[in-house]
Amino acid sequence: MLIFGAAFAENVEPSNGTDNLLIPETDRVDCSPQGEIGEPECRRLGCVHRIPSTTGTPACYLTPARHRYAYAGPSVKASSTAWSTVNENKLEIPLTLLKTSYSVTGEAAVKELTVEFERYSTRVMAFRIQDADHKRYEVPSSVVKLAIPRRLNKHFYRVEYVSDPGLPFAFKIIRQSTNTTLIDTTLGGMVFEENFVQFVTKLASSNVYGFGDNRHGSFRHKMDWTSTPIFSRKTDPTVREHPRNHAGAHPFVMVVENDGNAHGIFLLNSNAMEYKLQPSPALTLRSLGGVLEFLVCFGVTPNDVIIEYTQTIGRPEIPPYWSLGLHESTLARDAEQTLDAHRKAAIPLDVLHVRSQEHDGEWDVTVMRYALAKAIKSLHLAGGHAMVSLKPYIRVDADDEIVRSVYQDGLWKDIFVKWPAVYGNSTDIVPDTLGPSSTLFGYDSSKRLVAFVDFFQPIAGEWWEAWLNQLRKQIPWDGFVLEDNEPAALTSKSETTVGLVCPKNSTLESPKYSPSAVDVWNSKEATNLLSDETICMVALHKIENATYRHYDVHNIYGHSQAVSTKNAIWKLTGKRGFLISDSSFAGTGTVAGAWFKTSLKESVPTAIRQSIISALEFNLFGMTAAGGSAEVFPVNASDCIKWQVFTTFHILAKSVVTSCSMDSNTASFAPVRKAIDTRFLLLPYLYTLFFHGLMEGEAIYRPLFFEYGTKLHNRNVLDIDDQFFWGSGVMFAPSLENNPTRSVYFPHDTFYQIDSGMKIVGDTRRKPVDMPENQMAVFLRAGYIIPTQPRLGAMSTSAARRNPFSLLIALHEHSDGSAVANGNLFWDDGESLDTVEKRDYMSWVIFNKWQEGNFSRSLLDYDVERNLIKNLTDNLTFGSLVVYGFDCSESPGITLRLDGRPLTMDRDNYSLHFEQEHKLLTIKLTVPFSQSFKLEIIAPVTRA
Repeated sequence: MLIFGAAFAENVEPSNGTDNLLIPETDRVDCSPQGEIGEPECRRLGCVHRIPSTTGTPACYLTPARHRYAYAGPSVKASSTAWSTVNENKLEIPLTLLKTSYSVTGEAAVKELTVEFERYSTRVMAFRIQDADHKRYEVPSSVVKLAIPRRLNKHFYRVEYVSDPGLPFAFKIIRQSTNTTLIDTTLGGMVFEENFVQFVTKLASSNVYGFGDNRHGSFRHKMDWTSTPIFSRKTDPTVREHPRNHAGAHPFVMVVENDGNAHGIFLLNSNAMEYKLQPSPALTLRSLGGVLEFLVCFGVTPNDVIIEYTQTIGRPEIPPYWSLGLHESTLARDAEQTLDAHRKAAIPLDVLHVRSQEHDGEWDVTVMRYALAKAIKSLHLAGGHAMVSLKPYIRVDADDEIVRSVYQDGLWKDIFVKWPAVYGNSTDIVPDTLGPSSTLFGYDSSKRLVAFVDFFQPIAGEWWEAWLNQLRKQIPWDGFVLEDNEPAALTSKSETTVGLVCPKNSTLESPKYSPSAVDVWNSKEATNLLSDETICMVALHKIENATYRHYDVHNIYGHSQAVSTKNAIWKLTGKRGFLISDSSFAGTGTVAGAWFKTSLKESVPTAIRQSIISALEFNLFGMTAAGGSAEVFPVNASDCIKWQVFTTFHILAKSVVTSCSMDSNTASFAPVRKAIDTRFLLLPYLYTLFFHGLMEGEAIYRPLFFEYGTKLHNRNVLDIDDQFFWGSGVMFAPSLENNPTRSVYFPHDTFYQIDSGMKIVGDTRRKPVDMPENQMAVFLRAGYIIPTQPRLGAMSTSAARRNPFSLLIALHEHSDGSAVANGNLFWDDGESLDTVEKRDYMSWVIFNKWQEGNFSRSLLDYDVERNLIKNLTDNLTFGSLVVYGFDCSESPGITLRLDGRPLTMDRDNYSLHFEQEHKLLTIKLTVPFSQSFKLEIIAPVTRA
């Protein structure tokens, strides 16, 4: 049995009628979340009405007397207060509805609840709030598979709760080591109705990050009472007036506490949701159904939180190496021209995304298979790869014979989303959308009828695999881009427009509580139904022989398609393949990457900042393979170049050579070439970070506070969202404005500019850095060895992988004159399955430097831990070493020893160059990549 610790001495008492007005404005919980109401109605509900002094603060708010549920268990005499401490690994607490409760939606409130607390491991726990008497919808474990850790030795947390019968119930989750309260429900506001649930908690600080997929103006959330939706919906990226829901649904948030510790909170719920942050600081979460099942990850560091979260939802996959090259999108009919444009510009292209143009009469690329076969053959010969865009539906009246046959097979296997039987003869829907066996037909963008695949069914996965195999016989694909799998559908805005019509009188389509999720991007045309621009909420799915409403599973529909598609790729190719999914949920990062869409129409600097924030958030969500995709382009060539340079350093990089107005033959295009060369140079390091992401769950694209906690560094680091790290070793600062310098924040650490080797000692302040127009500033962090591989003109990653490696060694100096750097490299064939499980390849590099008399001795220890793929590595070599911060008085005095043998320039064909101003040592020396070696550098030191 585990003991959490002493009870927290605090009472929760019913309102005595005089304390109602003493609640601070920042702590108010909205008594009418549907919208502001007047004072008479507010008082009728038993709440308090006072006009606030700040915008957004509710005027009508709850009091302790309106807390809805009370403790209903036996009286616990553990303390003199009404609070007790959970002593068990798992405890269920009964609650009962208070007579003073009222309804938010007009529906009857659930009368009896249970709150269950369960320890999963030393640093992970769960709590669950559910109806005690009736089973409600829960996210199916077969769809979202959580790997629950089960390791308990000591405990980082304790739970305290109100244990006095009849008193309003509340609980707290407290970090044991610091006594910091992380979850605190004493504000009240918990609601449980048939189609509406609400949870309110105080937060440990205002340093809140995450929740998505939304576009936020800053990485750290503003605690300004804004309600923001979490509901997967296709969205116009040009709209930025107020928070919108985008394709992803990620109810995960990280809080950095005031002392620098961090924790994460995940709500496992797939109904339409919204969240509100208020300056208390506090969080309100609302959902249109299901149960409240939370996972709490206790950290302690921000990176620890992500490690614990991805351990539960699944580690991000290692993508194929080629997916880290440049991507470009094209219409099927334009594939040859796109390839030709890249060849003429001498810009490498690794991945061609081929999509159809529905309103031109194409449904999918099978219509263009003959032209595409030629383009993809040319792409493959150049070392590139093809990804085909797929929708989550299939056309029911396709012109293509193969598609018609596949659709008929789907009907026979009964694998499509259906209407409920009650709508068989209903006038509430368009007759054309009622297909055989109650199949729900929608409309694609060309206004042709389509049937949506019910990917939750195993038989649908088998049918989908057969369809992809058919497609592969026509077009040799290497992966897929899953588009419109929110799912998106053309819905009718009036009686005269073509589109899916959903039954407006249904409370599923028009819920009694109207969340911010109903506010779609084209609001001028919207019908204010939850189903605007998607399929009907009343639609039915089958999961494990049970029937589920689309209303409940909407946010995990795209996730189910991603899982089915990746399983098919693995089975049909025997390789990793690559998959990008528009829609995502917790765990999608184990099988797919994502593009987060933005617009360059208004301001490229704004788009860059927003894109950094989105990339940081997707890494919080466990989706490391993500990148920015510009949907609307400027006409200004300089802005196009600025965006191309920046987006080259997303984890996934997209070329806009054929989309944006850039002339590759002008001098102004030079920053693009430099950016691409730098990206290729760093790809071995980036690929290695994916290995660590799989093994340890670490984020790849990181904010600065992941590396520099507030315990040792300026708290301003919490607000930096115009810079980012790859892993721990490389920091990036993009060009934002057209100025010769930009302000870069340098933590208390040492950095080296990657090109010049200039040393910068940070002091937790911003410093001006020379920034040529449209460049990306790249800094190496002292103490790290970065494995690299120059592009040398290669037009694909496949060609670049044959080039010699180099090591960039950024020395971290100690006060005694010694210096050290460490690094490692993961290398495999770049595409096979299970290379990590087979222990195919891994190497470690350590560099130590110390002083002996008038000389310094440095030892580079390159250790090949294992190598089971010698046939792939025997012809690879190291061609150079670059040491940053190397102290030496004169380069002619430097001597080298390889595995104890002195080297001579004539016999061993090596060269070295020492740049005195920035203390940059470059050694060109050919050493086998696949063998361990020790290189000793002996150099005269600078005399005082």
